[in-house]
Parts: sequence; C-alpha cells; structure tokens
Amino acid sequence: MNNIISLRRVGLLLCNEFRKNGKTYIIFISILAGMYILAGIFGGIVGLKSITGTQYIAALTVLLPFVIYKDLFHPVKGLNATLLPASNEEKYLTAFLQCAVIFPLGMIFGFWLLTVLSALLTGHNDLIWNVGILFVDRNSSYGSFSLGFFDSWFWQIVACQSFSLWAVHFFKTKKFWRAVLTWFCICFVLLTIGSITAFRIIMWQNDGMGFDFAGSTRFAHILHIFFAILLPIGFWVWGYRKMRKQQF
Repeated sequence: MNNIISLRRVGLLLCNEFRKNGKTYIIFISILAGMYILAGIFGGIVGLKSITGTQYIAALTVLLPFVIYKDLFHPVKGLNATLLPASNEEKYLTAFLQCAVIFPLGMIFGFWLLTVLSALLTGHNDLIWNVGILFVDRNSSYGSFSLGFFDSWFWQIVACQSFSLWAVHFFKTKKFWRAVLTWFCICFVLLTIGSITAFRIIMWQNDGMGFDFAGSTRFAHILHIFFAILLPIGFWVWGYRKMRKQQF
C-alpha cells in the first residue's frame, strides 16, 4: 500500500473503529453521565453546578488510546489491524482523528447535552455548560504571555493525550504501565527544573491536566512554547515514525 491518503479509506477506517470500539465509547459516556447524575442526586443543584465535567473528560481522553489500542502490534490480537487495506499514513491519521478530535469533542457535546437536559428539568438555566471557554486561553492570570488557543483547555488535553498516542505506538507490550513509568520520569525532570528556576510549573489544575509556566522570563516563555506546542507535535510525529518501522 502506498503512502497516499484517501479520505474515503480514512472514512471507512473510522467507521470500522467506531464499530469495534462501540462498547468502550458507551462505557466512557456512561461513566461521565453517571458522575453527573450522582452529583445531582447527592448534591442537588449545588452538586450539578460544582461538577464541570472537564476533569473526567480529561482523564478519559488521556486513557482512551491505552484502551482501544492496547493490542496494537500484538502478533495475534493485532492481526486485524495489520491486514486492513490501508496505508500506514491512513491508519495513523485515523487513530489521531479518533483519539484527539472526535472523542474529546463528542464527550464535550455529550456533557453539554446533559447540562441542557438538567436545565430543562430543573428550570436553572445557569446549569448549561459554557462550552466556549474550553477553546480560549485560560492562562491569562499567570502573566501577559499567551499562546491563545494553544493555552486553551481543549488543546492542553489533546497535547497531554499526544503522549498516550505516542506510547501505544512506541511500546509493544505493557503499554500503559511503561507509559506511566515514563510519565513519572518526565514529571521528575520538570519538578527538578522548576526547583532551580524562578517560575512555577503547574501540572494539574482544577479543570483538567496541563503544564503551565508562571513566569515572565524568556526561558519560561521558551519552555511554555516547547511544552504547549512543540512537544505534542513531536510525540505525534515520533509515534507515526515508530509505527512505520513496525510490522503494521
């Protein structure tokens, strides 16, 4: 198969992925809906207002590649993916679109529908989730340096997931646990850098995951750009190149 990308084949691959992973999607959506319903049952209106959904969507988005691609490159269980009549580029593009675009947007839309339904049932219109804030800069409180959309909640979640997508293509076995160990090593390095510099590294926020660099020095700005833009792109490119070298 050549390396030409056919949108028709990509569409067929996506349909195949949705059929194959339908149960996983249902489970993830049920988890999100269940947490929201429990918040309403035990906390009432206050409970519904307190749960934003971003924490759960963030966690599920980062975990998704490990669930649906856990058997990638497996000599037996991964055979179906190997035999699909599509190029490596089309297979990787399908994985990227499914994990980094369709799934998080679908979860955001699903949670928004939950908030609309709860608003209709309770009469509290302020329960409706303001989805627009997920796609704008959320770091303005840390200083004047901003990357716009690349500092938004949505991009930072996708950026964090780039590590997961890289890991499932880089590791052949025990993908999740090896990725966790690698992640701890990365965090250790970041904490070490933060301890010897004048700016703060915030690795977890109330509305989800992400690395934020609070500081006005040029070095802090360079790190900000590196982790917010260059590193995620690097993980995606590295994962693709690793996939091309596998028997895929």
